[in-house]
Amino acid sequence: MVTATFLLSAFSLILVGIFGMLTRKNIIRILLAVNILETGVNLLLVSFGYFRGGKAPIITAPISASNLPFVDPLPQALVLTSIVIGLGTTALALAITLRYYRRRRTLEFEPDEEDFASVEGARTLMRDSDDSTSVTEGKDLHPGSNVPSDREPAGAKERAK
Repeated sequence: MVTATFLLSAFSLILVGIFGMLTRKNIIRILLAVNILETGVNLLLVSFGYFRGGKAPIITAPISASNLPFVDPLPQALVLTSIVIGLGTTALALAITLRYYRRRRTLEFEPDEEDFASVEGARTLMRDSDDSTSVTEGKDLHPGSNVPSDREPAGAKERAK
């Protein structure tokens, strides 16, 4: 039902896009690879709705239900939606790339010491928050607060006796 040419073209575009995403460090080339991947996926979707001899799904005259020579319009609608979404995400990615270039003066994607410092800072914050939850366990807390009380609650000495 689906021609081999469409499938071969779609899968080759998908593989080229994945290869480009994984092997390139230049942000523009990575975005180009993402767009090639997206084109391959769109071609694959359209090829699933196509069959040889099918006509456009525009009904101009009465037809019988047993003889429907139309291609499936749903994959075409999905691909049109995908193209619009892809255009928006590509524009957003290019805007982020422009900000990245203005900040670093390069389009090469390489983490630097500042990135590692922010990652280490996030890890430290997560470790500290894990420690603070274990500190509060078993201690009396101020009402409506997660902060442990530095003083004993009223009547604690009497209950201990």
